Amino acid sequence: MINLKNKKMALEFKKYEGGPSTLTDLGSVKSIAGKGGKIAFIRSNFNNLDKRVAVLITNGSGDSDVVSCSQQVSDALRNKQMNIAQLASLSIVETVEGNNFIVMPTTGGLQEFSLDAITAVLPEMTTEFLPEELVAF
Repeated sequence: MINLKNKKMALEFKKYEGGPSTLTDLGSVKSIAGKGGKIAFIRSNFNNLDKRVAVLITNGSGDSDVVSCSQQVSDALRNKQMNIAQLASLSIVETVEGNNFIVMPTTGGLQEFSLDAITAVLPEMTTEFLPEELVAF
């Protein structure tokens, strides 16, 4: 028998501050490209669903670099849930390893629900929870 009397059971409430970020925000796609900047997609990459979308960013001087999008940004672009103006506003971040990629905004990363407005309901459970093939007769 398990002795629960010595076990700590209370929650320890404190202010949630989130975890530390290891990403450095370099600025938006538009601000990094600067005046006269352009972006382009590579057709074979854009159509290859096994890869994340790569964006060719060219600055006003004509120099360019290819930056990958996060999976979430890649999916939004391919599903036409994001347009070029929205892509231009997204941040390019640098990882600790020195890799750059275009990411969705981090604002709104926490979705909150007021429990005062929710009536708690137990999920419906059935007594049959094993697939028939696992039960020997």
